[in-house]
Amino acid sequence: MSLSPSQASNKQPRSGRQSATRQSEKVAFTSGKSSFSGNHSAVSVIESVVNPKKNPFSVPQDNDERVQQRSLKVHEKTTYTSRVNAKTAAMRKIGGESEDEFFEEEIKKEKDGVIAVKDDPQFTLAITRDRHVEKENLADFISKKREMFLVQYSLGVKRDEMRKLEEIAQAEEKKLELAEQYLEEDAAMFDEFLKENDKNSVEAIKIAEAETKLKLEKVAEIKKINAQMMAIKSEISKNEDTLKEYMLYKQFLDSLTPQASMNFFFFFFMYLRTFNLID
Repeated sequence: MSLSPSQASNKQPRSGRQSATRQSEKVAFTSGKSSFSGNHSAVSVIESVVNPKKNPFSVPQDNDERVQQRSLKVHEKTTYTSRVNAKTAAMRKIGGESEDEFFEEEIKKEKDGVIAVKDDPQFTLAITRDRHVEKENLADFISKKREMFLVQYSLGVKRDEMRKLEEIAQAEEKKLELAEQYLEEDAAMFDEFLKENDKNSVEAIKIAEAETKLKLEKVAEIKKINAQMMAIKSEISKNEDTLKEYMLYKQFLDSLTPQASMNFFFFFFMYLRTFNLID
């Protein structure tokens, strides 16, 4: 069972407390404030809980690394970016991921608008182990935590809004699909109506042409009959004139000799019958 720092400190002897107090008084701070320095401070506090005799306030090793970098030649020096890339490559090798796959995944995430964030604590520790972290007091730490909470809260709200917008977009897409389906059905029905209308129009045109042809034939026949009627009327008029002339002749003959005129008319009539001049 692990003890808390307060319980561990209460169980220490009084002489141990005094020695720890004396050692803490001997530590010199450049800023004049007792604050933790990032991950190194957190690690040192955890180590102090596990091992109370160890000094929790350990100076980062960045200074030693800087001194080593200064002593190197120009072509032997490395930048912070190269060191981070090297550590990232080492972590990828440990995880069994190749560089090509890693870069392809990062490029794909950048194209999709997603920021590549590693949530693995070991990856984070490996990246930030040798990083120089400036000391910060408790107020700054709380302020940053507050900002992180606000950012996470805003991200959660935005994700919810994006999810709602996606649901609305999906519902609108379904409505559009139904509208397109109904529109296609209406278009198909309208095409069928146009085809039927064209068919009826063709049949109506054929019927109209046949009726027009029949009408023209009837008109021509009527004209022909009218011409025949005019010819018959002309012949009748001509025969009437001839008959009137013959009647005048008859009256003249009757006035001369009635019996002789009758005989003459009889013989004249027979003469005409003989030569088929009259029916």
